[in-house]
Amino acid sequence: MSMDYNVFLNDLDDSKIPLWMEELNKLGMECEIHPEFSFKTQTGFLPFKVKVTENSNEELMSNEYLTGFEYYLDSFNLEEHIEPQKQSFFDKLLKKPIEQNYFCSKEIDEKLKLYKYVVTFNFGIADTFELRMASLASATLSRITNGLCCYPGDDIWYDNETIVENALKDVADHERSLNPREFRLHEFEEWL
Repeated sequence: MSMDYNVFLNDLDDSKIPLWMEELNKLGMECEIHPEFSFKTQTGFLPFKVKVTENSNEELMSNEYLTGFEYYLDSFNLEEHIEPQKQSFFDKLLKKPIEQNYFCSKEIDEKLKLYKYVVTFNFGIADTFELRMASLASATLSRITNGLCCYPGDDIWYDNETIVENALKDVADHERSLNPREFRLHEFEEWL
């Protein structure tokens, strides 16, 4: 089973990587991204080295682990994602106005029409920290780029004012709920 977070944004250049890592490291962990990472060329598995120091299950803290998620950057044009409204013969005959179709809603579409890219953070349950990294990485990236983040599986659109704090709370609650038999961890040895 896999899930996605999507972050819609205008531009993404590698000068944002240090700020992104700085923001992630404020969230009760020490993490590093693969040294060869570039926003524009990365595709597929994006590895992180992470050492959780707070806001988690006590048994998950203090060791360095290898984790990550699938990362994809794609062009985005809102108009390409909205199906044109079709009118029946009788609606045309009666000159009924054409109703507007939306990708999501009028309010969300107004925001989305400003963005040119979408970053997909795909994660699963094969590793205990995949949720942590996908959730916190998408939340912090959305905030620092003034983007728009969503969880399309449940059509949830996040507010950048509270996105990071809410994501951290959700991740911490999830990790604290696990017992050691449920851990799926990979100790960090070297970069893949």
